Amino acid sequence: MVRIIDIWQVERPELPCSLLGETVRWHARSGRVIYADIMGRKLLAYDPLTGQQDDWSFEAPVGGWFPATCDEIIIAVGQNLDWFDMKTGARRPIASLVGEDADIRFNDGRCDPAGRLWISTMSMSGNPPPPRGRLFRLDPPGILTPVIDGLRIPNTLAWSPDGNSMYFADSPTRETGRYDYDPQSGELGTRSVLFRFSDAVSGIPDGACVDEEGGIWIAVPRGSRVERRMPDGSLDTVILLPAERPTMCAFGGADRDILFITSQSLFLSEEERRFRVNDGAFFAVRPGVTGLPEAQFDPDTIRN
Repeated sequence: MVRIIDIWQVERPELPCSLLGETVRWHARSGRVIYADIMGRKLLAYDPLTGQQDDWSFEAPVGGWFPATCDEIIIAVGQNLDWFDMKTGARRPIASLVGEDADIRFNDGRCDPAGRLWISTMSMSGNPPPPRGRLFRLDPPGILTPVIDGLRIPNTLAWSPDGNSMYFADSPTRETGRYDYDPQSGELGTRSVLFRFSDAVSGIPDGACVDEEGGIWIAVPRGSRVERRMPDGSLDTVILLPAERPTMCAFGGADRDILFITSQSLFLSEEERRFRVNDGAFFAVRPGVTGLPEAQFDPDTIRN
């Protein structure tokens, strides 16, 4: 039987609505949840204990951020991947997209359990965009190595607790894949279909995270929900949300027992914004399981 977590069990902290909230993650070093508003060109931080909020503005869409094994974090801005000091605002380059068209930007990513950084790109042209996005692995000495090509909206990047499976989706296909993964080398193996949404249900797979039991939590935009899928692809839990387009979810809090969820309001008209007040909002819910610690980028992974 599928467990339902109803709307009334979902909290909405008093945070500003995002145009395109994404890449939500717990930053254990500062005890804050940090997320991007991609098209709002912001990075936002929230302390759930004190309610304190901070934000930083950038010159281009913020494609994501990554915790690291040091005080700085990594941030993707437009076509650049940089070190970022949240205290001073200073940035230092790591890598950038070379030879890509101007409408290509970083979109989503995550570190694998070994601290190796993976990040994807997509076109900002069209809805859905053309299949010109790619999934990259950051290799020594800071080179972006393309691993998967022909993507429209790459999402759902996460790893199983043992690190032997990688989950990944190109959202418009409505299909989430599972790859055999070698955590020692960072190489992908055979791909299989974890699950595919049937024509009878609404939504597409977006951002995801994994809990300690191996459950995969996936935000479902156009479906007003977050789903928990088991490693065999079966549906276990559904969180109903008061927003049509949730975008990503991540476990956080001191005990990693709170699921934080971002959403978007990007395509709403001014009239729709007046009554769809939860679109673009930030949500929190306790689903009764504990999430995996968020993997941190290890600079040793790009040293020769």
